[in-house]
Amino acid sequence: MTDFHHTLRTMGLPLLELTESERKQITRLIDHQASFFAKVVQQKPDKPLHDLVLGLLTKCHQESLANFQATQATISRVQSVFEETLGPSQAQKFTTSSEEDVRGYATLWFMAQGYTGIDFSYANDHANGIATLLAASPVIGEHDADALRSRFMHSYYVGRHSAEANPQAGSGLMSRIKRLFNSKRSCS
Repeated sequence: MTDFHHTLRTMGLPLLELTESERKQITRLIDHQASFFAKVVQQKPDKPLHDLVLGLLTKCHQESLANFQATQATISRVQSVFEETLGPSQAQKFTTSSEEDVRGYATLWFMAQGYTGIDFSYANDHANGIATLLAASPVIGEHDADALRSRFMHSYYVGRHSAEANPQAGSGLMSRIKRLFNSKRSCS
């Protein structure tokens, strides 16, 4: 198991409520990024692994979201052709890897945000924006943005609860910042 896999497991990966298909997709995404993560760890050995995971997942999420947005016009045209030739019920079975990548990376990203102590309102705002974007897509089977947002926020809470259960979670960036502010208060 790589550092990336191990760190994600510590952050709550096994506790995420995923379908078998989602689990396979997320495993593929993790496997795809594991060697890059190993290079990042070598370049920044003094940084906590969970902070590096958050950084990598932020990058991956932003890239997958940009790819998804860039392909929306083409996806809409393909979806229309499928609906015309196969009918709406069969066309609903069509998914894109870009949409699946956004969901997968977002799920992991929100879990990492919760684990590292990122503010709830920041995470919720992003979850709402991503869910709204995905729900507006013609190929998304689930058109309920609030349900998508709730799923993302569930990942956030899985990360948060995993951090509370892991005594080493306090060594991250957010904890260092909190300690800095708390030490300044005690000096006053």
